[in-house]
Amino acid sequence: MLQCENTVLRPWVEQDVPLLERLRNDVELQAMLMTQPRPNSEQRVLEWLATKTEADDGLFFIISDSKTGN
Repeated sequence: MLQCENTVLRPWVEQDVPLLERLRNDVELQAMLMTQPRPNSEQRVLEWLATKTEADDGLFFIISDSKTGN
């Protein structure tokens, strides 16, 4: 975990899944990220998180407010 006055970089937790699911299903956002928009169930998001978390060639952090955790 990395922390500044207002921001924390932290591992994802179960409470992050609903927001990540909404982001993964946001067609406009996905188009801006140049990915092919497609439906993402909670299970699919959990599989995506597992793949990102276990990858040896990268890091995956949640950017959150240091006071609220959101």
